[in-house]
Amino acid sequence: MGTSASYPGPVGGSSADNRTWKRTRQRLTALGKQLDKVLHGPGGVNAAQQLLRDRQDDIAADLATGLRLHPSRVLLAEPITARARALVDTLDRLQLNGLAGIGVVGASPDERELQFMAAFLGDRSTGTVPDYAVRRGLRSTIDTALRDNAPLRQAVRSGNAGYRPPRDLFCAIFQMFFADAVRAYLRTVVAEHLKIALPVLYLDPTGLIADTAAKKLVSLVPNPCEEEHRRAGPHHDSLAGTARSLVVRAVSQILDLDEPGVEAA
Repeated sequence: MGTSASYPGPVGGSSADNRTWKRTRQRLTALGKQLDKVLHGPGGVNAAQQLLRDRQDDIAADLATGLRLHPSRVLLAEPITARARALVDTLDRLQLNGLAGIGVVGASPDERELQFMAAFLGDRSTGTVPDYAVRRGLRSTIDTALRDNAPLRQAVRSGNAGYRPPRDLFCAIFQMFFADAVRAYLRTVVAEHLKIALPVLYLDPTGLIADTAAKKLVSLVPNPCEEEHRRAGPHHDSLAGTARSLVVRAVSQILDLDEPGVEAA
């Protein structure tokens, strides 16, 4: 299934499971029609922005709740869990062996940036819509880390093969990934129901609603640095080991699945 395929969101389950999700889908479709109408009315973009501000939080709350209630959310658990574990492994190699240890050895700054991204993303593979969404989320995480962290960006572009990220960056990337993965998935769902012609420079309802919903979920993601501090002792785990131990908990809390269910996904 390609990323351009129509995707209505979770399907299946009982009528009770579907109730919140169905209501949210209907509200998204109605909002799209209202925004389209308001945009072409006398209030234009300003009126549409106000309408979106008035509705986005309520709809986002339903979206987050609907995702956590629906049984097919388990389809999202597997790719998030797998990508999170691979992310921790790559960050661990980066901390232990520097940029050269993850294959960032290119001859030019642009080549090294591509190698840095590839070290985290791996090969492109076919898969389900959740698979593609989680991969897009991971790409967003690494893009943001490179853009917003000057020492990391400088090390990659200058070819500082021995650069090792500080612990707080390790933990920030870990938490950011879960936010970006959920956000990318929800953007796919929201976009399917907001099929309107929008001036994207002024209004981004898909992004705003998905971002708001994602924030409601990823506040539950544990911080490996804080967890490691709590576990401090003569035999405490490494930061990477602590992060690995938190992956299943993070996924189970975001999707409201029990931990054995995440392990089995």
